[in-house]
Amino acid sequence: MERAVPLVAIVLAAGKSTRMEMQPKAVLPLAGRPMGQRVLEAVRSVEPLQTLVVVGHQAERVRAVFGPDCAFVLQQPQLGTAHALLSCEKSLPAFSGDLLVLSADHPLVSPDDLRRLISHHRRTGAEATLLTWQRSGDSSYGRILRDESGKVNGIIEVRDASPEQLAIREVNLSIYCFAAPFIFDILRRIRPDNVQREYYLTDAVGLLTRSGKRVEAVEAQDAGTGLGINTPEELAEAEAFLLERQALR
Repeated sequence: MERAVPLVAIVLAAGKSTRMEMQPKAVLPLAGRPMGQRVLEAVRSVEPLQTLVVVGHQAERVRAVFGPDCAFVLQQPQLGTAHALLSCEKSLPAFSGDLLVLSADHPLVSPDDLRRLISHHRRTGAEATLLTWQRSGDSSYGRILRDESGKVNGIIEVRDASPEQLAIREVNLSIYCFAAPFIFDILRRIRPDNVQREYYLTDAVGLLTRSGKRVEAVEAQDAGTGLGINTPEELAEAEAFLLERQALR
């Protein structure tokens, strides 16, 4: 049985892309519409009580993309994705429920995949549930680490991964459901012990499993969900994918 709890959506949109001429990804056009608007459209389909957007770099431009129906949290300075989510805690006083967390660089995320993620999270009673993808080639996404029984026990970012870990096909899409307020306590325990010296949200998964908390994973079914955009080439790939899909309708 699914837990009947409130849902708040959080879109992480504070960073800048060094491979996209230092532009915020949320404002970049994809087939004529800013990527942030496409993410917001998918988020609205799951009917959250509230949508928070974390802004930082060129914050006013990002606010304009998401519009007046969203609330905004300023992340300053930008110290990583865990720090971005922790910045939302003060905007959610006494909130107890689920947080749907995703970033502005997955503009073709499927509403059906979001619903499957939320449903699985509530049905299993997990503290965290991840949306994953089976890569077909090289990927800059973090790899999903599982124990001998198949349970998720961590995520390793590509920059910190061993050759054996880089060979793992299951990758993290940085789309999560977390149980709040407990996740904020976990975020405060994260340290920037990595190549980037940033507070990684992915580190929350390992901390949760080591604390004996339940972490689940759901594999995305829609190819659009798996298209994250970090480079001009990936943006062109996503645009071609979207135009082909629209032509088939």
